[in-house]
Amino acid sequence: MDSVYLTTLERAQLEDSPGMSDLSFLLDSMASELNLTGIVKEDRFLKEYNRLVSWYRDLPEGMFISRLLREYKYSEPDLEESRMMCFDALKAYDDFPFGVQSDLKRRVTTRKGEKLSVKLATDIYKLVSVMEGEDYCDIRELISLSKSRPSQGKTPKKTITGADVSCFMTSGEVLLLTDNVTALQTDVLNMKQMLHAAEKIRSDQMKTFTNSLQVIKCDLLECKQFMSNCLNNFNLSVNDLKLTVQPLESAI
Repeated sequence: MDSVYLTTLERAQLEDSPGMSDLSFLLDSMASELNLTGIVKEDRFLKEYNRLVSWYRDLPEGMFISRLLREYKYSEPDLEESRMMCFDALKAYDDFPFGVQSDLKRRVTTRKGEKLSVKLATDIYKLVSVMEGEDYCDIRELISLSKSRPSQGKTPKKTITGADVSCFMTSGEVLLLTDNVTALQTDVLNMKQMLHAAEKIRSDQMKTFTNSLQVIKCDLLECKQFMSNCLNNFNLSVNDLKLTVQPLESAI
């Protein structure tokens, strides 16, 4: 289409050439039509964008999707066109992280699960949410990886970092995960302290029990010795009694 745009001298030469007046008119008509088509598309995009943003700001996700399906009368081609329009607009953002060659995954109808129209409407909601400031990770699952990979060159190996992993989660999920890990670490530390205190108590109790058992053993030994002494004294008394009784028996 670059041939439509001619310099003033080239246009004058064409108009002066025999039989070129009709061609000049045709070129002017084509240029006007192209400009008009671009204006119409831009105006349509702005109207659709403003309408989607207005619904996004006023309605929760479920009501947004229901409203979108009613407005489009569940038309899958129209929903797909709107989905692609939002994605193309996002690719024009300076901070778009997936590359201008990236594309959306193709949505198809499956035997089970959501209808295709509902999937497309859900995708549109996610795209509009990112356009309104949500994290790009929210649309990570919508991107076709095969389209976003470089076509030439060898990709160097890359070490996966926490930042790479966080790309698969929203900032809120990352914060929630961080809080959960911190709480888990605190619980583990408290459990270690409790186990240490319980071990100390058990050690003290075992020491007290050992001391008590030692005292009981000493008491038993003393009691045994006392009983042995008593038995010896009793035997001595019986022998003395026998010695005393024998002379009496002989006298009788």
